[in-house]
Amino acid sequence: MSQPQAAASFCWTRKLLAALAWISFWSTGATAFAPHHRTSGSHSGSTTALSAQKTAVIAGATGYIGKATVRESVRQGYETYALVRDASKITSQEGRILYGEAFKGARILECNVCDAESLTKTFQEISDASETNQIDMICSCLASRSGVKKDAYKIDYQATLNCLTAGRAVQANHFVLLSAFCVKNPWLQFQQAKLKFEAALQEQSD
Repeated sequence: MSQPQAAASFCWTRKLLAALAWISFWSTGATAFAPHHRTSGSHSGSTTALSAQKTAVIAGATGYIGKATVRESVRQGYETYALVRDASKITSQEGRILYGEAFKGARILECNVCDAESLTKTFQEISDASETNQIDMICSCLASRSGVKKDAYKIDYQATLNCLTAGRAVQANHFVLLSAFCVKNPWLQFQQAKLKFEAALQEQSD
């Protein structure tokens, strides 16, 4: 196995471990996305202990990590919006077989995360529709498919930045990034793009 291939394999394993850790951390209360008082609600006991009025938005919902995050979000009692590029991929007969279980209880919303203006509008509509008029949590599971530079910076950097910017625009409470540990020593283009976004995220941390 070549060094880049080994790095990619290692990165995928660590990303899965990071995702599982983030889901657990998020369910107990993630770091604030913007100054805001959390509404009441216990995370102990029943899986529906959280108030149903809390809203979670999952970007990159159709990937392996994304599906697990959607499923856990629903299990935790959040009103969950799964952002997808093509809703027919989920609602078709084949899609129901592939995604039905993971997306059970979630709202499927077609959205172009590469269009910053449209994304902000979508987030505002979700916020307005929620019982609290606010999105509690935005989780980015976005990942480029090809790994080439153009695709990596389009998705792993810019589209993820669009989610962060749109979240701030609608005053969402939290932003959770599912990245990968291996970006600290980047060999591949997608690792470099993710590292660049992490730097942008740190600059905006409250």
